[in-house]
Amino acid sequence: MTRPLEIKQPFNLELSLMMGQAFRWRKLPMDFYGDGHQWFSGVLGDNLIHIHQVGGLNGPVEYRIGGPRGKCDADDKHDEMLRRYFREDDDVEAMQQDLMCKDAHIAAVINQHRGLRLIRQDPWVCLVTYILSAVAQVERMDSNVESIATLNPQMLRLGCDQRHVFPTATQVVAAGEERLSKLGLIGLPAFPSRIYAAASRIESGILKLNDLQHADYARARNELKECDGIGDKIADCIALFSLDKLEAFPVDTHIRKALAAWPDCPTRSYQATANWARDYFGPYAGYAGQFLFRDQRTGKGDDVNTQRLREQENQPVGERQPAESVSRYPNRAYACPTCGATVGISCRYPSGYYYSKGHSARGPRA
Repeated sequence: MTRPLEIKQPFNLELSLMMGQAFRWRKLPMDFYGDGHQWFSGVLGDNLIHIHQVGGLNGPVEYRIGGPRGKCDADDKHDEMLRRYFREDDDVEAMQQDLMCKDAHIAAVINQHRGLRLIRQDPWVCLVTYILSAVAQVERMDSNVESIATLNPQMLRLGCDQRHVFPTATQVVAAGEERLSKLGLIGLPAFPSRIYAAASRIESGILKLNDLQHADYARARNELKECDGIGDKIADCIALFSLDKLEAFPVDTHIRKALAAWPDCPTRSYQATANWARDYFGPYAGYAGQFLFRDQRTGKGDDVNTQRLREQENQPVGERQPAESVSRYPNRAYACPTCGATVGISCRYPSGYYYSKGHSARGPRA
């Protein structure tokens, strides 16, 4: 049976689920239940969720629950699970008002994408999915995450929809790195070893993700970066989307383009850019970043403000190339110790700036 749930304050279900924060949500075929609504399918813990929004922006949602034996009766505990997931405990209106007071540009972006909300993910699932995001596009992430999910044999069912429960760190360690390698993950060959290593750190008690929810931002970020494959950006994503660190400000290409609207924002160094954003946007910088990210992905932010950044991106960083040199990746400042590629030569894993730790770590820019 469908259960109604009101999510207070501005809320757009589709925008929040499908913008690229989490990777276990998918659209069900239109009119899946014969009611004319667009339903979404996602897995939260050991629950298969089908959910849709009634009446558009700010309207209530309706949902159904599936388990190992199929359809279940939704109850108050499921309401609480979804309220927590959609961060109903955030005073979204106050946060957005605080950000909109910064300047007219961020105010316009927030107004353009009303209803976008951060969602609170499971820290372990978030850690794995963002390790997988290192080089894969958002559109490719779903298949990677679903491949990892097959390591857990427990299936959830709701109608003709069947999904796997996401494996625990213990299950990943038990499966072993070799089985991870056979999943055919899209992206880096290092993904299986990185995921296995992260699971081993959690299984051994070295990394305690639940404790990091109560730690300060700096400590959480530093401990996450001890994992192979987690650098500044991925650590910020995990901190923001699963550890309640709303000041975290992940910086990617979309964000760099968006920040071109502020000429005083430094864009050549990840840390300088992120520090500027945290100082400028304040304790809710993570919310600001998601609005800017959404604005760029819709193309609405692709205006003259980005021209300055594009010009900077076209300039080489580190060792300059000879005029006659043809390189697909001119910005790499260090020779790659794994495949031997030097500056000006295409690397087998061209993510840039590799140094002594090999393809799994990035060196500083010259």
